[in-house]
Amino acid sequence: HHRVVEAARQRGVQHHVQAAQAGIESHLADYTADLTAQGCSKKHVALSRNRVRRLCAECGWKLVRDVSADGFSRWSAAKTFALKTSNEYLGLASAFMNWLVRNGRVSANPLSCVVRADTRGKETRVRRALSDEEFGRLLAHAGRRRLFYALAAYTGLRRGEIKALLWSDLHLDTPQPFVTVRASTSLAIWIAQGAPSRQARLFMGRQWLHAKRAIVNLKKGQMVGK
Repeated sequence: HHRVVEAARQRGVQHHVQAAQAGIESHLADYTADLTAQGCSKKHVALSRNRVRRLCAECGWKLVRDVSADGFSRWSAAKTFALKTSNEYLGLASAFMNWLVRNGRVSANPLSCVVRADTRGKETRVRRALSDEEFGRLLAHAGRRRLFYALAAYTGLRRGEIKALLWSDLHLDTPQPFVTVRASTSLAIWIAQGAPSRQARLFMGRQWLHAKRAIVNLKKGQMVGK
């Protein structure tokens, strides 16, 4: 029994040594292939690959054993981009290292001890909702995208959720028009609390009629009028 345990330990050590000696680019190719196999979006896969690749190149990391918390901290301190961007690089690189750990390629994630930068009060661009006047100007210059902007604004649905909608999800001929958000695609921000069908309802009041017309015109392939 002791010999079996020792042999398994030696194989594990040898596997870690081989992985540590392999180039990061090789591991990164396997990682992004796994992300794709898991159904991650092309945008996320590309962002993960490109940012991890850039980070490693600029830090001089060629092997996974080269990756270090100190190296990341020095790299981040020398950059002039927003703290939020630095945190995003850290998150993507740490996700890559965690994948290596889960797959037995390294024993630990050296970036796990890096503290994310506190961005509170340090935002380079404060995000806020558009005023009614600003949203009106956006629609006036949005061209064919105007239809989708209106639908997003009046339902609270995100771009991916709107793309996943079917015409059968739009219920327009009711006293209170609504859009049904199917569980398989739902990430809606505004969902009626406790609604068993998980319906994202349109704004009520004087705006819902405009929203209804926007969706009707969308279905007809026409542009929305003012």
